[in-house]
Amino acid sequence: QQEEEEEGKKRKKKPFPCSRCGKSFPESAALLRHQRGHGAEPPAQSCPRCGLGFAEGPALLAHLRGHAGDKPYTC
Repeated sequence: QQEEEEEGKKRKKKPFPCSRCGKSFPESAALLRHQRGHGAEPPAQSCPRCGLGFAEGPALLAHLRGHAGDKPYTC
């Protein structure tokens, strides 16, 4: 684990910057996940009912619950 001292605090080094927004990440996999949100890659998952694309599977599952009318959380 790479860390650096900054004003008495330990912080992880983030050597993987996003070329679109400048946000940096500690691992290349995290950068790739982030870049999918910018549309740099085609969505990994798409809804079979409406075709909406999602970078992450859990987001697709939450979306599908909306189609089914399943609302497990109360306000």
